[in-house]
Amino acid sequence: MSSFRNLSLFLLFLPTIGIATPLTLRAAKSPGGPNPWDMPAQFSYLNNSGGNDSYAINAAVSGNLPNIPNTTAQSQITAWIAKNTLLAKKQDKRGLEAAVGFAGGDQHFGYIPQLSLSVDQDFVTNSNEATIEATIDFASINLNLAGCGKSFMHGCTYWDFLLGIYSNDVKSSRNNTGIGTINGSKAVLKLTSNPFSSDQKLSPLSFSVLAQGQWDSSASNARVKENRPLYKGTISWRFYKEEDSIKPSIALERVVGSDLLAGLDKQAYTQLSFRVAF
Repeated sequence: MSSFRNLSLFLLFLPTIGIATPLTLRAAKSPGGPNPWDMPAQFSYLNNSGGNDSYAINAAVSGNLPNIPNTTAQSQITAWIAKNTLLAKKQDKRGLEAAVGFAGGDQHFGYIPQLSLSVDQDFVTNSNEATIEATIDFASINLNLAGCGKSFMHGCTYWDFLLGIYSNDVKSSRNNTGIGTINGSKAVLKLTSNPFSSDQKLSPLSFSVLAQGQWDSSASNARVKENRPLYKGTISWRFYKEEDSIKPSIALERVVGSDLLAGLDKQAYTQLSFRVAF
């Protein structure tokens, strides 16, 4: 019988030459900027007595570059991986991304315009890609329950609304198929609720829903324009306090749809994962 097991996390730190602290660990290709409601990295492992074991990892390690003087600019170099061998249509995409963003607002409402360039490789199709994204992310914390103003975790509802454009260029692939460029636009709406205040037993419980759309406006060579909806629903339980530096949790997630930039083909699945952020 198959059973889920926690996958321990072992990180090799990136070379720190030219990279200023802090390092941040987050989910790869998740919406949002350096906000307290960013998705953590996700890990799942499935032991199959009748076949090969499977696993999933969705994570990114970011190093902050020195800030540009007299601006709110934030620059990052990020190595990311989105791999899932549990799926019927396997996902295995990895990349190195350079991004610069300009954070604005306060602890209750923020906005982050960002420009990023990512060099990616999809190990399912053996394709080498380059992706350029220009996005703006609007985020807010609704003070809907007592305690939200004192602690970001408890009694709060957060929302992120992201708009962006993208250009994904496949340079080479297996059998030289699927080569060309796709340009398009995307939108992401994410709601996260931590409905219980810190003095309640259920305070570690949180819920989130995400709706994303990617709409191709043009495609060249062998590539074809598509519209790609993606929906996620998540229930999670935290094992940390807000002041903790390492933040583990577990989550049960339902995913339906596809994501071009993360290498996720159209499908539906439910997954239990161990998550961590720092």
